[in-house]
Amino acid sequence: MTWPGDYDKHQKVTVLASKVDADVVDFPVLLTEANFQKAGADIFDTVRSDGGDIRTSTGNKTGQTSREVVSMDNSTPKMEVHTKRTLSSSSNTDIYVWYNGTDTEPAEDSTYGKENTWNSDYVMVQHMDDTTTSTITDSTSIDNDGTKKAANEPIEATGIISGKSQDYDGSDDYIDIADPTLGSGDFTFSLWVNRAAVGTRHELMQGNDAGFNNFSLFVGTDNKLVVFTREDGNDSQLSGTGTLSVSTDYLIHATRISSTGRMDTYINGSPDNNATRTVRDITSGTTWNVGRNTTGGFPMNGLIDEVRVLNNGLSSDWISTEYNNQSSTSTFYSVSDEQGGGGSTLLQGNLSQSGSISRKATFNRSIAGTL
Repeated sequence: MTWPGDYDKHQKVTVLASKVDADVVDFPVLLTEANFQKAGADIFDTVRSDGGDIRTSTGNKTGQTSREVVSMDNSTPKMEVHTKRTLSSSSNTDIYVWYNGTDTEPAEDSTYGKENTWNSDYVMVQHMDDTTTSTITDSTSIDNDGTKKAANEPIEATGIISGKSQDYDGSDDYIDIADPTLGSGDFTFSLWVNRAAVGTRHELMQGNDAGFNNFSLFVGTDNKLVVFTREDGNDSQLSGTGTLSVSTDYLIHATRISSTGRMDTYINGSPDNNATRTVRDITSGTTWNVGRNTTGGFPMNGLIDEVRVLNNGLSSDWISTEYNNQSSTSTFYSVSDEQGGGGSTLLQGNLSQSGSISRKATFNRSIAGTL
C-alpha cells in the first residue's frame, strides 16, 4: 500500500493487553472521543466534519486497516469510529489514527471501507443511528437494513455507548428486519439495552417464520434475561439468574453452538446462565423485529443500541473483551498527543514511539552535535 502523501498528522491509540481477555482476530475496536482530546492540538482541530478523511493503520504509515466512521462532531466534541484490528492479550496493541488528508469517505465496499470493518461472520450491524426517521442502516455487506413501525417510532436518542440509540415508548414501537439470513446454525445476538420501566416483559429481539416457529430474547416480568424457542408447537425457555434494573445500561449477548445444542447468555460480558440443550435452527422465511415480538406483543420501553448478529458462536473471551471496550473506552486504550505537522518523518517516528520529554531532548542534542 502506498500511503497518501498528504497525511502527516496522527494520534496513536494503545489498546491495553490487560483489557483483552484472550487474543482476538479481526476485532472491531470502538474508538470514541475518550482520551483523544488534548491540551494542545488533537484530531478535533483538524478532521473533516464528517470524519471522511480518517484512516487507520497498524504502523506508522504502514498496514492500513478498514474502518467505519459512524459519527463525528468536532464542536462537542464526540465521535464513534470502529476499526478492525487483531488484539493481543499479552502485549499492548497500537492503532494509528490518521487525519488531515485530502481523501474523502471511501466506498462502503472498498478494501478499507465500512463494510470490511466487520468480518464475514457479521450478518447485521445496526448502530441505531437514523438513516431517515423511518429507517436504520446495516453496516455489513448483507444490507439487513431496518424499517421502523413509522417515522420516529422508535425515535432517535442519545446513544448508550456513543453516537445514537433508539428510544422505544413501551406501547407499539419496533424495527422490522425481513431478511432470513439472521442466525442459522451457530449464531450470536448482541445489543445494549436500558429499560425505562420494570415488572413487564420487554421483547429485545424475536424471529418468527410462517409456521410460527420462533426464537425470542427478552427480559421477563421478574427482570431476568430469557431465551425462548418454539418448534413444531414445542416450547423451551431458559431464564438467567442476573437481575436487570431500571435506568441501567446492559450489554446482552446470546450465543448458540449448534453442534452441541448449547445456548449461552451473557450480561455485561459475564455468563448469566449457561445450559446444554437443543435450540432450534432458524429457517429461511423468518421475519425479525427489534423491540417487540412479531405479532405485536411485549413492546420494549427504553433504549436499544448497537444491535449485532453473527452467524458464529462468539467465545466468552471475545464477549468479555467487547464489553471492556464498549463500556469504557477511556480505560480500554490510551491516546498519544498529536504527532506530525511540521517535523521530519524520522523525528515524527521517534517521538511517536517515545512518551518521554528527556528522550526527545537527547535526540535533539544528538542531531545538534552531529551538525
